[in-house]
Amino acid sequence: MSKKKQLNYTHIIYTDGGCSFNPGGTGACAAVIIETDTGEIKEYVQGYQSTTNNRMEVMAAIMALEKTPEHAVVQLFSDSEYLVHTLNGVYSKKKNLDLWKKLNHLIQTRKVIPVWVRGHHGDHYNERCDELCNQVMQSGPLIQDAGYDQNLHASEKQMEKKGAMGIPISVPDSFPNRTIRHDSMEEYCTQYRVHEKCARSILSLMKNPKPNFKSYMEIRTDGIDYWSRKPRKALEEQIPGFKDAWNIALQHLGDDKKVLSCMRWYARGLPLKDSIRKVLVDEEVAYNCIRH
Repeated sequence: MSKKKQLNYTHIIYTDGGCSFNPGGTGACAAVIIETDTGEIKEYVQGYQSTTNNRMEVMAAIMALEKTPEHAVVQLFSDSEYLVHTLNGVYSKKKNLDLWKKLNHLIQTRKVIPVWVRGHHGDHYNERCDELCNQVMQSGPLIQDAGYDQNLHASEKQMEKKGAMGIPISVPDSFPNRTIRHDSMEEYCTQYRVHEKCARSILSLMKNPKPNFKSYMEIRTDGIDYWSRKPRKALEEQIPGFKDAWNIALQHLGDDKKVLSCMRWYARGLPLKDSIRKVLVDEEVAYNCIRH
């Protein structure tokens, strides 16, 4: 039996990125680069006036790889599933194409092995990157993320043109369809741990062969319910097929916070496709409120 070839890494890199609120908040990206031959450690960080979490995660990788020579063999650690899964080909590139073009160019002349690490879980260099980001977001200096401004403009035009109901949502045929029990309102509320008004609005949408924008708007939790404040880890423990559902939603929503909201709706019994649509509708409502 042949042994798996071990790569001799020239650099070990940790990256992180984020913003104060997403999208549009003050952001930062950071990297810690370890040169394996000498053990030398260098830190890099840059702050931005307005951006998104995902843009900062990708920009952190770009910043780090730009500091390595061509033909470097790099092990890249990140707590961003968006970055790691896209680099590994699990997610397709639908947004931030300006950054992915830069990153792809760098990867063509380097050997890069992406590795996901759980954030805020005690990894020293991951925590250090997070610390660097927070420091620069609070004290600066901050520069403009020109790509974000351009992408935001295009995103606003798309929302105005298509709206939440016009954005296509694709769920693989292999993903299991959920069977919704609605023998009685009481049984539904018990099974999915929701309030009666929430159950009624979801079942109403399910019975509608052609739900519209208003149908999704009318879905409400009717106050704090069992799922309202559940963190991702708790949802993962209680929802069958959570990882696949999360990855599908992330491809459409592109943001962990939005996907978390989607998964809470999914936990309440709303099918995944409709859970994604619900978040898009809520996003359009919020966007229109800000714009007007």
